[in-house]
Amino acid sequence: MNYDEEMATFDEISAACKELLSKKGDDYSGREDRLLNFKRLGNELNLPPRQVLWVYLRKHLDAITSYVRDGKLESCESLRSRVTDAINYLVLLECLRMDETQDWEKYSDSPSPPDPKIRPAF
Repeated sequence: MNYDEEMATFDEISAACKELLSKKGDDYSGREDRLLNFKRLGNELNLPPRQVLWVYLRKHLDAITSYVRDGKLESCESLRSRVTDAINYLVLLECLRMDETQDWEKYSDSPSPPDPKIRPAF
């Protein structure tokens, strides 16, 4: 693969990530709080939202690991689909981190966020 092909693939995957993030985000969380599904499930399970996200991400990473190890996927989803989902979950992980930091700065007089082992109340 040459440089132009690599950049074209990057552009295709980036566009697919953005489209998928928009569609799935609307289905799972709506427009107001795009991270609501992770917060809601985290609250139900008494887990931080980032740990809920990690479970979803690991499903895709496990499938990618199988492909790397065996050269094939055992599911009906393509490798491209798994990669796109994994990229989006990594972006959402950063969004959760930013959200936690913003919430802390917005609603607290303390100069630093709480201990990460302590689950924030959502």
